[in-house]
Amino acid sequence: MKTEEITLSIDQSGIRLIYQGLPLCNDKHSIDEIYLVCKMYKCDLPKSAWNGIKGCWVHTQTIEGEL
Repeated sequence: MKTEEITLSIDQSGIRLIYQGLPLCNDKHSIDEIYLVCKMYKCDLPKSAWNGIKGCWVHTQTIEGEL
């Protein structure tokens, strides 16, 4: 799995890890849960995430404040 093809998506229902347009997990409610999914798939946490609430890209470090 190519790490550069993995993104995060945020919306009202939570955060999910996306690979080639398909979710790798169900909606999570904390970045710690996303870390566990990344660990399971042996990939790095993406540095940016799509914030569907605001309609823009955000830094992964700021996700906790987005929920």
